[in-house]
This record gives sequence, C-alpha cells and structure tokens, in this order.
Amino acid sequence: MIHDKFPDKKLILSEACIEYCKFAADDFMKNAQKYAHDMIGNMNHGMNGFYDWNIVLDEKGGPNHVGNFCDAPFLFDTQKKEVLRRNTADYLWHFTHFIKPGAVRIGTSSYSDELEATAFVNPNGQITAVLLNRTDHEISVNVRLGEQMAKIAMGADTVATVVIG
Repeated sequence: MIHDKFPDKKLILSEACIEYCKFAADDFMKNAQKYAHDMIGNMNHGMNGFYDWNIVLDEKGGPNHVGNFCDAPFLFDTQKKEVLRRNTADYLWHFTHFIKPGAVRIGTSSYSDELEATAFVNPNGQITAVLLNRTDHEISVNVRLGEQMAKIAMGADTVATVVIG
C-alpha cells in the first residue's frame, strides 16, 4: 500500500536482524533461512533496499544497549581474535553478489508454498532468480523462461541462484 501511494519513493528495510530472544542462537541454518525468507518476501512486495543492523557482532551476539543479543553474518571471537562466518553471510551472498545495483524485479510464480523465489533483470540484461527451500526434503524445480526450461533439484534446506543470460 505504501508503494502504491508513493511510487516515486524508495522502500528500504533497515535494522534487520535475527534476535536471540525470539530465535535460538544455535540454530544457524534456520536463522539464515528466516533472513532469506524475509528478504524474498520484502523484495517481492516492492522493497528497494535491505540493510542489516548487525554485520559483525561479538561471539555472544552483542554488545548492544538493551541486551537483546542477535545473530549476524559475522561474529568476532574476542578470545581467539578471529572472525567467524555464519550461514547468514552465505545466504546474503546470493542476494548481494547476483542482484546488481539498478536491477528491476520481475514476476515469479510457484505452484508450491515449499519454494520461495524472487527474480530480477540486472542492468546488463541477465536474469537472476534466488530460490529458497526451507523444507527437510528435496524439491524438484522447473525454471522456465518463455519456451525454455531447466529442471533443478533443490536439496533440503538450501538457497540457490539461477542466472540466465
């Protein structure tokens, strides 16, 4: 409704994160999937930008001023002095690496609620589709563009990107 009322304005989600008070700190895969689910849903409904609130946090998911610790794409182990890459970073990579600045979202359709997808045409003409399977089983996916089709096996708990062109 906001996009319809103000079509010339950019819609940006800021301060996104996975809070440990709502989600399990040790459920790395589910946290990354929730993040991707949120991004896909928001992009499919007109969002133009997505800003993570916490790119790097300490190993506990902090610090912050209210003590609600969070997951982040990277955690810093303060004892070992090393950066820990989380599943969230790997999931974010599919969006940040393949969807280029200036890309325009295009429609997708799915005949199953088990598969989530968003697709864009990049400025160079390439079509990029990010696919998400949050189920515990493999899903057979048919990616079709016009008369051309490719069959893809999406493993359980996977994110994948298809690039055409």
